[in-house]
Amino acid sequence: MAPRSRKTSLPSVADIVASTLRARILSGEIPEGSSLPKLDDLMAEFPVSRPSIRHAMRILETEGLIEVRRGNVGGSVVRSARPDAAARMLGMVMQTRGVNLADLAVSLQYLEPLCVRLAAGTGDRSRKVVQPLRQLTDQAEAALEDGPTFTRLARRFHDEIVNMCPVRSLVVLVGVFEALWDAHEESWADRIDAGGLYPEVSLRKAVLRAHAQILEAVEAGDAERAERLSQEHIKASQVYSMPKGTEASALVIDHVDPRLLALLGITAAAPASEPLPAATRHGQPSAQAPCSNTRAQWRNSDDDENTTD
Repeated sequence: MAPRSRKTSLPSVADIVASTLRARILSGEIPEGSSLPKLDDLMAEFPVSRPSIRHAMRILETEGLIEVRRGNVGGSVVRSARPDAAARMLGMVMQTRGVNLADLAVSLQYLEPLCVRLAAGTGDRSRKVVQPLRQLTDQAEAALEDGPTFTRLARRFHDEIVNMCPVRSLVVLVGVFEALWDAHEESWADRIDAGGLYPEVSLRKAVLRAHAQILEAVEAGDAERAERLSQEHIKASQVYSMPKGTEASALVIDHVDPRLLALLGITAAAPASEPLPAATRHGQPSAQAPCSNTRAQWRNSDDDENTTD
């Protein structure tokens, strides 16, 4: 019996053009910020139809590798591949497969502290790691009165400490997960703020203390302690930006600020706010304040002045 022939799927003309241009962008042959050749020039290089060239441009735009500017001064400007673009694509895959928030949270509980541990072992860490992150902490402190802005700056602390990891493959991988969690936590903060339930300033200060303790361990080169403090802080924070009963919620990639919907006269499908436990509303902290700034729990220990999970 003759073997059954296997059908192969040939790439489209647009895919071939997009692959060629993609390779040039990723190799640096076409640097970030430069413009791709005009449509007529691309048609001269690639003997294909105008719609095929345009389709190739849409592929690259969807991948986040170019920004198409329309109008008289339009053109396709090259952008570097970024974790947020990868996060969106991966997030859609995870959302399709029903991956929930708790699953993503567990990944970050182990991967981000690993990055912190490795950063604590780098040379010249005081200048390259600690100083930039302390500047970011100062910015967050200056934004204490603005809850959602504080949340975004607090999340940037996590993004940047991952970026300080010397293992670049981990930076890329964990950066994608961080971008997904950023979107979740910032959306959470906006909903709380829209409902007038954003926690008080004293609880946001607990976040700054947790970040300061992590930086102290990194600066001292105490990789084990830095990793442990990071993991404790992340676990505590996630509990409060992922309220009980929502752990199994699937990831949602497109979060829309309810205030923007209100401007359009659209009623948001989700509730405008999420109630906090009574102890928090009454100003009595019940657990460590997370980077999404809900609550704080106080205890004394050698490693933590007054916050823990």
